[in-house]
Amino acid sequence: MTLGQDVKTIVDGLLSDANIRTTLTHTARSYLSSSDGGYSGTSQSSATSTSIYAVPARYFKSRMGLLKFGDLKQGDFRFITSSDNSCSSADLITFDSSNFEVRDVQNIVFNEIKVAQAITVSKVT
Repeated sequence: MTLGQDVKTIVDGLLSDANIRTTLTHTARSYLSSSDGGYSGTSQSSATSTSIYAVPARYFKSRMGLLKFGDLKQGDFRFITSSDNSCSSADLITFDSSNFEVRDVQNIVFNEIKVAQAITVSKVT
């Protein structure tokens, strides 16, 4: 095992700990532009919702000094999810009976191994 794989094993262990993790509902969304070159607007399409496990990023930051993130805007949250997830910007996350839009997705890579994904979400108003 390489060091990157060891870090991934630690991260996966934290994400599988029922005392730490939370469950998010992830709904992939895509936007389709009209055949008028975008003049008549866009339509939104949503895929089937899936449940994913996540841990607040501040939990990881206090335990692993490897993660360097900027400050969040007021009302935003940042979660760490498994490297297997396929979140992208504009997807919908439901957490604690509230809807949030994925604003930013960062792959966390350590020693050339993708160990997790950091997603920043903003509440949908």
